[in-house]
Amino acid sequence: MTAFRTVRGVALRLQLIVNDEQVGAAEGDTVAAALLASGRWTFRRDEAGAPRGPFCLMGVCQECLVEIDGTPNRRACLVPAVNGMRIYCG
Repeated sequence: MTAFRTVRGVALRLQLIVNDEQVGAAEGDTVAAALLASGRWTFRRDEAGAPRGPFCLMGVCQECLVEIDGTPNRRACLVPAVNGMRIYCG
């Protein structure tokens, strides 16, 4: 049986690579939920370099845009986390 790290009783069965660092995620998480749970609040920077992060978490505001598996400008709040995903943000 494989041991998984848990956060508040939830098993983190998925492993994501975020900015070249391994991050755990729970099955059913969106990429945004996994990033927020790992303590990341800055998902991108605006034209002036100010940090931006998720606001609506339903795909409307587009503040959660990140690069996922080489594809830029993906809405992290709408993309389900998948084991082995490579994500670049902030």
